[in-house]
Amino acid sequence: KKEEDLMMPLVGKMTQTGHPMKKYMQEELLATIIDDPRFESWVKYANEVLERYSDGMPRVRVFDHALWAVATDEQWATWNEWIKDTLSEDVYNEIQAVIAET
Repeated sequence: KKEEDLMMPLVGKMTQTGHPMKKYMQEELLATIIDDPRFESWVKYANEVLERYSDGMPRVRVFDHALWAVATDEQWATWNEWIKDTLSEDVYNEIQAVIAET
């Protein structure tokens, strides 16, 4: 099975039963890496690789949408610039359109 086939139902169940998923992401996962001086490089590298090797899947969109979903406004302003600097214009615009609809 694919990762999303396993993870999405579990995340859905956790959310439905009142688990604060955004808080978990912010306080348990992101808190361990966002102050690392390599975080910017990691975000840019992830975007570059996910765009290049998409295999027809919305991998980079899903990744960036997840970052946006857990970011503060201040964090997103910074991270969004890194993403814009890294992605092709078409893919970046697609991601922005999805975020605007959310």
